[in-house]
Order: sequence, then structure tokens, then C-alpha cells
Amino acid sequence: MRFKFTEEQEKLKKEIDDFMREELQGELLKWVEEQRDKGVFMAGSPEFTQKVAEKGWLGLQYSRGFQEGSIFEEEAGYWGAPVAYHNERIVGAIIQHVGGEEQKEYFLPRLASGEITICLGYTEPGCGSDLAAAATRAVPDGDEYVINGEKFYTTAGLISNHAIVIARTNTETPKHKGLSLFLVDMRSPGVTVRPLPMMGLGADTAEIFFDDVRVPKLNLIGERDQGWYHLAAGLDIQRVRIGEVGMHRRLMEELVRFVKETEVDGKPLSDDPIIRDMLAERAIEVEVARLFNYRSVWAATKGLVPPHYTSMGTMYLRETSQRIAQTATEILGQYSPLKAGSKWAQLAGTMESWYRASPAWTLAGGTSEIQRNVIAIRGLGLPR
Repeated sequence: MRFKFTEEQEKLKKEIDDFMREELQGELLKWVEEQRDKGVFMAGSPEFTQKVAEKGWLGLQYSRGFQEGSIFEEEAGYWGAPVAYHNERIVGAIIQHVGGEEQKEYFLPRLASGEITICLGYTEPGCGSDLAAAATRAVPDGDEYVINGEKFYTTAGLISNHAIVIARTNTETPKHKGLSLFLVDMRSPGVTVRPLPMMGLGADTAEIFFDDVRVPKLNLIGERDQGWYHLAAGLDIQRVRIGEVGMHRRLMEELVRFVKETEVDGKPLSDDPIIRDMLAERAIEVEVARLFNYRSVWAATKGLVPPHYTSMGTMYLRETSQRIAQTATEILGQYSPLKAGSKWAQLAGTMESWYRASPAWTLAGGTSEIQRNVIAIRGLGLPR
């Protein structure tokens, strides 16, 4: 299948590229590099995010369309744009499809403006891949719900002002049928956030504790006890990894440039047939991953995102990430473990953090094993 943008979409893409090229220089670029030195793999600048919001690009997927939102995400990933972590695509899509009118009027504009930044409160110490086993409880009390529990390995938990939380609201039904989704203000009394650094990405990762946290009933997203199904739909949206495709495209360009410009024994590395073959394989894989993800984007424009489409895109891209990290390490050799900031670091030290981050790629958002299960069951119709 060949994916082609409309003339208007190509114009949007160019506008985004021109904006990124103009903004991502000078002090802002220096700030991003400083954050990387501190271990922040994907830094978010509130000032830059506000500029993006003023352009109307944070809420593109529900103001103009899923494809337009994906165009922004791919280009933002390509340029390494420091957009504050917000998850508006995922949460906005859930609210748009199952939220009430009052929720749409209140939350969607605040997501699009960047006022609300969101982390995903799914994983718990006792459940990771089996999210339906969540033990966090939400008990109704008048016009509110009272939430108690813990969330674990929450990306951007230290820097988000809201979390979308899966919590058990019914203990008398099968585990899949007794969960609900809530949008929780992280500044509420009873919310405690602790740093939980990870080897690669995790300077802003957190564990979050909820101790009698009161949440307005307005913040119940969708129907009560139907949260598992809303969450599953949200995961399908989350697994469209088009922003990461942009990151991979840019990294491959940098690697190709490096081997063309770097000489060993008077010859450029690009003359080495082994290096040429490795980079050719990785380039093919990045393009295949891009097409996998755009197939999911195309499906979304038709009102349907088959779960096995997004699982194929996520699994293939995330495993490609690890292969790129390995290939780059082999090419850079002893320079590969040098961090950003070292005067000897190559490619600005990008590969050191990428290599450390790569093991988590096949865990976050669903392990490769889970993705293969989805492909087998939902895509191929194989038995459980």
C-alpha cells in the first residue's frame, strides 16, 4: 500500500518542518542537550510546548484528523522537538469517543492548549502485562470517588500535572468487567509522587501513591465498570508509534552521514561492505516500521484501528530500535559508551543513551510477547 498526503497535508508538514528548523537552535537546543546530559532522554520545554499549542498542533487529531496529528508527531520526533509529555492523543481520543459532552467541553481544549499534561497510571507492582488485575480501588462517595492504590513505572510521572488512572470499581464481577478510568489531578491531596529512575529513559519516571484521593465524578471517563474496554481502545491508539518513526529516520540519517564523513586508514567507513550492509538492513526496517504505523493511521481515518495493526507496528519498531542500537555500537566501537558532553563523544553522545534505553522499548506500552499474542489471536484468529 502506498500512503500519500493530500496537498493540504503536505503544506502542514512543510509548515511544521519550517517551524522546527527555526525554533530548534541556539539556547533551546543547548537546553535540550543539557537535559540529555542529566539523563532526560526526551526533554519537554513548557515554553516550546506553549508555542506549539498556540499553533494548534497539540490537538490536531481531534480538531482536524488523526492523520494530521500523526504528521505533527512524526515531524516532532524527527526534529527531537522538546514538546512537554502530554499524551493528549491517547487521552483525547478516549474522551472524544466515550466522554460526555461536559467532559469534552472541559478537557479537550485544555489538552490542546497544553494546560493539562498527562501520564498513564496503568502499571502496578502486582500487574504489568495483565492490566486487568489492577488492584487500585475507586469507591463512590457522594459526588466524588475516593481512590486508593499505587501505580508503578509511570513515564513522565514527575512532570505531568494529571494522570489517567485505571481503578477497580466493582469487585463482584470478572476482573475485566470491574474497572473504570479516571482523570486525576496530580496536585490533589493524598497524591504522593516518588522518582523511579530507569536505566535509559527514566529521569522522569515515577511511582505514584493514592491515599484517599478524592476525584469529582466528572473525571470518570466513559461508563463505570467499562474502563478495561476504554483502556484497550486507548492502548490501540498509544501503539501507533509514528513519533518514534521520526526519531528513527533522523538517527539513520545521522549514522549515514557519520560513516560517509569518518575515515579510517584513509578510507571512509562507508566503503566497508559490512557497514554498508548493516545500515541498509536497518534503513529497510525503519521504512517497513513507518509503513506499519501509517497503515494504523490510515485505518484510524476509516474509523477503525485493528489491534493487530498497532501491535505489529509497535513490536517491529521497538525491536528495530534495539537492532539500530546494536549496529550503531558496532560502528562507533569504543566511542559508543561516551556520554553527551564528553569531548570525544560521537553523534553528540546520542547512542550511549539510546543503547541504555533500548531494552525498555520492548517492555513499555506492552511487551513484545504481548504484542505477538495480540497478532496471533486478534489478527490470525489463533486460539488463546
